[in-house]
Parts: sequence; structure tokens; C-alpha cells
Amino acid sequence: MKVINNKSVIPSLSSLAFPLIIENLLRVALSSTDVLMLGGYSQSAVAAIGFVSQFVFFLTLLHNVIGIGVSILIAQYIGANRTEDAKKVSQAGTFMTLILGSVLAILFTALTFPLLSFYELEADVRRYAMQYLLIFNSLSIFSAFSVLFGAILRSYGYARIVMVASVFSSIFNVLGNAASIYGLFGCPVLGVPGVAFSTVISQILGCIILWIAIRRHRNVRYSIPECFRVSSNFQRKILSIGIPTVGESILWSASQIVIISIITTFGTQSMSAFTYLNTLLRFVFTISSALGSAVQIKIGMFCGAGQKDTAYSKLFQYQAIGTCISMGLVLFLYFGKTFLIPLFTKETAILSLIYSVLPVCILQELGRSVNIVAIPALKGAGDIKFPVIIGIISMWLISVGGGALLSIVFGMKLFGILCMTAADECVRGLLSLARWKSKRWQMKQLI
Repeated sequence: MKVINNKSVIPSLSSLAFPLIIENLLRVALSSTDVLMLGGYSQSAVAAIGFVSQFVFFLTLLHNVIGIGVSILIAQYIGANRTEDAKKVSQAGTFMTLILGSVLAILFTALTFPLLSFYELEADVRRYAMQYLLIFNSLSIFSAFSVLFGAILRSYGYARIVMVASVFSSIFNVLGNAASIYGLFGCPVLGVPGVAFSTVISQILGCIILWIAIRRHRNVRYSIPECFRVSSNFQRKILSIGIPTVGESILWSASQIVIISIITTFGTQSMSAFTYLNTLLRFVFTISSALGSAVQIKIGMFCGAGQKDTAYSKLFQYQAIGTCISMGLVLFLYFGKTFLIPLFTKETAILSLIYSVLPVCILQELGRSVNIVAIPALKGAGDIKFPVIIGIISMWLISVGGGALLSIVFGMKLFGILCMTAADECVRGLLSLARWKSKRWQMKQLI
């Protein structure tokens, strides 16, 4: 812990980042476990869960509108030693989550059938997708509150508690899935509906644990009745941060859908190689991504305390750590490729394709290691619009537009797509660092 101005105490980077790393790695590992479990039940169920994951991800992004705004504001108020204002942000976030979470749950449940009717799905896949979405969407308000409570606790420095809640809920999720799919513990085999209920109940469990943690810490605890009377000024501040940030994430998700649709035209081998690459690289950038989330909180606290010069110098230290971690992991993947990648597939054509594009992935992860640390730092400092604008322009102009040009027009296929994806990451990384060095973000003020 470090004291700023003899008033505010902020957690160390490791105490924030390590729990986030464990939590993110656990989430990636469990998503793979769910697919493996369902593979023994029905391939149609696997296809359905893979299909609905895009809707679940989109709904989670919408919940993050409030979570991200709350996280950045609380961090700055704590840095400024304005603890009562920090609690008012929590109260505003709770009220907004209740309203937004309820509206989204009703809306997405009502739209489940119309949405699925747009897609040409096999009968079993459609049935499984319908079952999962109706259950998950109707109870998704618990997912919204899990996002909010986790954001609040992390901003106060209690990232370890959020990790523990994630571990317990994830263990329950795995056991619930096993019971639903394999009939363990004398339970009936419920299949996909059981998996959906297991997911929702695990979120409820995590929500309860996080709420108990909030109530147990005096500096975090806030009044529920006051949630309905807090000034709308705090709500506007939350939305002014959350909407642009989540809007960028939504457009990034849309760009990935376009890129994948291009890759599918190159055949099954290219699509399989891209899928395996993304699976492996997820373990690389997940760690740096967790570091970026921790950096966002720390920079927010420094800026809230008026220590912007300290924030300026610290970012370069944090960036060096993030880049070293990413480069170490991606180089390990590159030099261990003949051992690691055959664990996923033995097809020589796919292996050859993956080996040929791996050098480009090293450049891609170099650029991404800068993005996922420097961009959260800018946002934590209150510079919200700049990273969002350059992100949208770069990803659609370079990654999507340039990728389509190289892969389709010049016939470079998957290699062309990955080259422009790497270029996009590097350009955004350089622009973000240039923005940080310019210190123009120091003129931004959130509180």
C-alpha cells in the first residue's frame, strides 16, 4: 500500500493485478471446460453454446457501461480522499444497474425468438440456443450486479475478494454443469437448460459473496435507501465514461465479426488455424489485460490525488512490465510451437499454416501489450474520448479495411489479415504512448 499526500492509501500494482490475472485465466480455462463437457453430451449443444456466446458477450458489454464508469470515478474520488463522493458513485451505480439490468433482461428475453429467427440453424442447435438464452437473459440482472459489485470492490483495492468470489462461483458452475450433463449426485440429466441454470445460479452465488464483502468493509459500505435519492450528476458522470468506452468495445466486436466472415471464405483450414491461434494468444494477452485493468485504477487514484506527474512516470514502468510479460509468453509460444500447437490439432496443413503466421503474431502482441496498458491508463486519467476515437478509426480502417485489401485483393489470405491486425495494434499503441508523452491528458478533469 502507498500513501498519497498522507491521506489516501492506494494498493500496490501486484495486489490489484495478481487477483485479476488469476480471475481472467480461470475464466478462459472454464470456458474451454464447458465446451469439452458439452462435447460429450451433444455436438449440437456445443454449436448452440458457441453461437449464443456472442449474445451473452454483447449483454455483458452493456452491463459494463455502468461498471467501467463506476470503477474510474471511484478510483479518482479515493485518490482525492473524497470518500463520501465515492460512496455516492456506488449508490448511483446500484440504482442505474437495477434499472438498466431489469430493462435489458426483459428486452433480451422478449427478443430471443426474433433474434434467432434471423439465423439459419439446424433444429437441434436452434432449440438448445433458445433454451439457454431464455433462461440466461431472463435472469441476467444478476450478471449486471456481479459486474457492478466487482468494479466497486476492485476500485477500493479489494481485488482479491473479487477473485475469491469468482473462484467459488466458477467451481459451482463446473459442478452444476457436470451434474446437468452427466447426471452426477443423483441429478437428472438436464442438458443445456441445466447448464444455463448452473451459469445463472453461479452468478447469483458470486453476487451474494461480493455484496457480503461490500457490507463487511466500512470504507466500501453504502446506504441502499440513498441509492434512490443520489444526485443525477453522478449518474451523468458514470454514463459519460461508460458509454464511449463500451461503444468502442461493441465496435471492436463488430470488426472481429467482419474479419471472421472474411476468413471463412478462405476455407476450413484457415478458419481452424485462426481459431487455434486465438485460443493460444488469449493466454498471452489475458495477463497483460489484467495488468491494464489494475493500472487504470492506480492511475485514476494518482490523478484524483493531484499527483499527475507521478502518474506520468509510473505508466512507463507499468508499460515495461506489461510488454515484457507479453513478449516473454509469445516468444515461449513461438519457440515451443512444435510442442504446444500439436496439442490442439495434428493436421499438417493447419500446423504448417499456423507456423507460417506466428512471426506476425509476435509483432501483433508487441503492439497489443502497449494498447492494453496505455489505453486504460488514459481512461483512468479521464482522457476518455481520444483512445475511443483512435481505436474506432484504426480498427476499421487498418484492421478491417487493410485486412480485406491484403487478404482478398492481393490474395494474401490469412497472412494478410494478421499483418493488418498487427499494424492496427502497433499504430494504436504508438498513438496512445504519444498521447501520454504529450501530457494533454493532464488537462482532463472528471471530478
